[in-house]
Amino acid sequence: MKPLIVGIDPGTTSAYAVLDFNFNLVAVDSKRNFPLSEIITSVFHLGDPILVAADKKEIPSLVEDFSRKLGAKTFTPSYDMKKGEKKRMVKVNNFSKYVNNAHETDALAAAIYAFKDYRQLIKKIKYTLRKEKKQQLKDKVISIVILEEISIKKAIDSIVNKKEKTTAKITKKRKKQLSLKKELSSEEKQILLLKTQNLKLKQKISKLKNELKKQQNKKINIGKKVKKMLSFKEKRILYFEAELKKKSMRIRKLNKKFQKLKQIIPLINQSVLIKKIDNLSKEEFKKTDIYINDYLLIDDLSVFSKSVLKELNDKNIRVLIFNKKSNKILEKNFILIKKEKIKIKKELKDYAFADRTNLTSVVRNKIKNQKHREDMIKDIIEEYRKERIDV
Repeated sequence: MKPLIVGIDPGTTSAYAVLDFNFNLVAVDSKRNFPLSEIITSVFHLGDPILVAADKKEIPSLVEDFSRKLGAKTFTPSYDMKKGEKKRMVKVNNFSKYVNNAHETDALAAAIYAFKDYRQLIKKIKYTLRKEKKQQLKDKVISIVILEEISIKKAIDSIVNKKEKTTAKITKKRKKQLSLKKELSSEEKQILLLKTQNLKLKQKISKLKNELKKQQNKKINIGKKVKKMLSFKEKRILYFEAELKKKSMRIRKLNKKFQKLKQIIPLINQSVLIKKIDNLSKEEFKKTDIYINDYLLIDDLSVFSKSVLKELNDKNIRVLIFNKKSNKILEKNFILIKKEKIKIKKELKDYAFADRTNLTSVVRNKIKNQKHREDMIKDIIEEYRKERIDV
């Protein structure tokens, strides 16, 4: 597929603009209350969006969500672009006649700025491929070099020799990775605190035992008062030993959790986090913390609530992965994918980690097939309507 640059201007009225790497304008569009799912569907049919750009220094959430769902790389300028600058940029490049409003101008300016930032790299790629007489690899090399941040030579070698793609260093930590690392750090602190408490308890127990031993070694008549004191100290020793046992068990549990988290961290860069639920009933939905644009793995799609479906739509959750059987009713509003179709890297009790590239590919193909089926139905209805008119 042809690699593309997508500029996005989010807002009440959102817009997108698409350029290819030959600096041709492929598409531009805007709409009030433009859902992300519709933008994704529109762009899918044009090529492979590998770079998504904004006109602001801080990455807007819509741009970040687009990037996460499609595996595209984000690009932002080092400053917030000015209104006049964006209009001039579109005008100088003879694109003014293609835009209908300020939102489309902003989206197109973001795409143009991103292209110009990568222009030297693109020239270098084209020159290298021309020199090695491998111009047919241009689209693939551009995609690999930009997405994986590796050298042009390694990108060419990985295609020609069909070797495993080299994984680039990730410079920007993804939101879920930061969250897990934060949790990991918290667990480490808890373990350290518990170990400190354990040490203090051991010291107290040792001190009490020594005192008790001294008292026992004294060959004197121990009166009721002394016996009572020794009994109290023995009870304290037993109490502290019980506390020590509890703390040790807590440390073991935290260590296990710590080890699990350490195993998960390496998966985050190349995986998509999927939350697991039994069904789409109200009771089940309340048990799980589900946020905007989450991926869900549902065991049984036959059980669902209309209020839950509405909430899924409100949270812009379009992809539902199911374990048992599909549901014709849900196919109208959601992208339904059977679990066996995707590559699961690791599965826990409440979460699963799917291969990002594989899941993106499956979702893309599903969207294309659904779009094709909708077009066929429209054609059949149109033919039927014409036949009725002729009669």
